[in-house]
Amino acid sequence: MSSLYREFICELRRLKWLPGFSVFIITFLWFGFFALGDADAHHDGIMFKPAADMAAGQVLFRDSFTQYGLLTTWIQSIAIRIFGEQLIWVRFSAVFFYALSAVFLLKIWRAVLPGLWCFGVILLFWALPGFYLEKFCFLPWSSVYALFFFLLTAYFLLSAVRHDSMLSWAMAGCAGALTFWCRQPGGLALAAGGGLAILLTIWRPAALPDRCRFRILVFALSGFFFLLLPLLYLLINGAIEDWYIQSLRFAFRFEESKHQISVFDLFPILSVYGIFPLIMLAYSMIALIRVLRNKASSRDCFLLCLAAVSAASWFQYYPVGCERHLYWAGVPMFGFYVLMLFDLTLYKKHRVLVLVLLGIMAFFPLPEIIIRADGVLWYVETFSQRRSFKEGPLKGSFLFSEDYANWEKLSVLFAEVPVELQKKPYVNFTADALVCLYFPNRSNLHPMYVNWGDQVYDDYSEKIHRLILKYNPVVYNRASYRPPFSSRFMVLPEDDGKNFQYFDLSPNGQPFGVMR
Repeated sequence: MSSLYREFICELRRLKWLPGFSVFIITFLWFGFFALGDADAHHDGIMFKPAADMAAGQVLFRDSFTQYGLLTTWIQSIAIRIFGEQLIWVRFSAVFFYALSAVFLLKIWRAVLPGLWCFGVILLFWALPGFYLEKFCFLPWSSVYALFFFLLTAYFLLSAVRHDSMLSWAMAGCAGALTFWCRQPGGLALAAGGGLAILLTIWRPAALPDRCRFRILVFALSGFFFLLLPLLYLLINGAIEDWYIQSLRFAFRFEESKHQISVFDLFPILSVYGIFPLIMLAYSMIALIRVLRNKASSRDCFLLCLAAVSAASWFQYYPVGCERHLYWAGVPMFGFYVLMLFDLTLYKKHRVLVLVLLGIMAFFPLPEIIIRADGVLWYVETFSQRRSFKEGPLKGSFLFSEDYANWEKLSVLFAEVPVELQKKPYVNFTADALVCLYFPNRSNLHPMYVNWGDQVYDDYSEKIHRLILKYNPVVYNRASYRPPFSSRFMVLPEDDGKNFQYFDLSPNGQPFGVMR
């Protein structure tokens, strides 16, 4: 049996490309199946709308709001330019990056875990996504793209430590900067953690020659360069202030509004995601002690670099500690859990106690996996009940009949807008950004195409009111106030200070008006 196992491993090594290629294809097809179903009017829209605006030539932040990084929206806008302006292509850009992440996750942990153990990390990657749960749908969130660049940074750090390659040091810095432009908090933590890991690793007297101390400068300069390039784009297009307001200042306000800023939020006890960081911290502390004592092996150096990347990703546990964010943040730590299981199998003393401990630790992910398996079964069983759109922003998406009817009605009504109103500005006074993709005129009077009050811009309410009075746009809103509709469209008299146009386009038959 052992000889057959060795022959199988040798055969895999001869076909080096096959495991990674297989993991990519399986991930792409399996995750892609979940990308087909349902649509979240708010969360999908908040990613889709700025990407569509950017693909149409608008300047991100200045003309169109996004609370996330420039790179995320740029990637999604490329997908729209190539394949078309449908939600499905934005989602499949995320599926593509999920598949790439799986490949690099495998490549990274093959450097540490022997034989088939590295596939245990991939099994966790496939088993724990938040979008398996019935309450969630697949989202092309910025964390998906950030996850890939986290893993890419880790891959180049390991390559740099192993081969002492100047190019690898530079690529690690570049990947770290690109992580920032997908997910700012994680990118900042990655810069600090990655730099510290490199310093500790290359300053070991017996490990690498003195010239390697120059590598930290290469890492920093390449990262700084790719950090500045997008800033230059924003500066040239006059979007620096809007970027700061939307992506940085609002991030702090959003975090405070969630009241999830305690260090204890980093350890969700009632979840397997509380175990992953604890194991990662234990391994990183052991590796750090060995490095400081100049007794570190190459494995210790690898684990220290991986811990730096994992700790940076770990910050995504808050401000929203839901199952989706825990998964995106926890993926880089999955390998530490599998490594712990492997190391326990090597422990020769107290075998009974070790086996009991091994069984307990192996059990931890099972409740989460079972819950997700139930969600997967529900999705598969109900998929045939969904209908697919043949055109429009939701073309190719499969929705339940009720949701399908609502969006279809919205699409038909906007298609019937009179010619004289098609070129007028449109203002969305709801949080449902996906609705904006149906507007005949997609330019924005204000970068905020959703109404979040004054949370992002302090003067939003005052400014949007002035813009409405000036440009007399069509206003989309759900409101308790019902104007005296005599037809689908109407203009209130200018002398009452409310010269706003209204659509009666609500999917549930209620009128849309303006919040006053």
